[in-house]
Amino acid sequence: VAARRELMVGAEPTERLRLLTQCGDICLEQLDDPEQAAADYLDALELDPDNRRLLHGLLEAHQRCERWPETLEVLDRQIALEEEPARRSRYNYTRAVILRDELDDPAEAMAAFNRALDDDCQLHRAFESIDELCKALGDPGERVKNLRRMLKRITGKEVALELQLSLW
Repeated sequence: VAARRELMVGAEPTERLRLLTQCGDICLEQLDDPEQAAADYLDALELDPDNRRLLHGLLEAHQRCERWPETLEVLDRQIALEEEPARRSRYNYTRAVILRDELDDPAEAMAAFNRALDDDCQLHRAFESIDELCKALGDPGERVKNLRRMLKRITGKEVALELQLSLW
């Protein structure tokens, strides 16, 4: 890593990006230093802000360090860049789980679970999580509202029979 850092001095931006990415990968995967990996990925993202590979590495580094607000920021960037609904749904699901389990924010978690379902109505565990949150909050009105929203999502769509039956 030190040799790569020396090569960065005076390097062209594309070479600097390559070296920073390598340093981040080495710190994360081989040296078990997610703090330094995050710093390297952040520096590399200044050169290529929409690089999904760098964002993924930064996400993993923040998760290992349990930096939840920073993890959510990276997920938000990934969600904004993602065009594939199924992948965007998984990012929103991950965001929701962090909000629910790590940051104890059930309202924001519920909103993120709903965004996940908007992109992929067959992500059944997201709906189950919404239902569990509604039960825990003791809010039957919210539970009914989310059930209706889910039924609207699947109306006219070919979805798994198990999902349809569980909602009825």
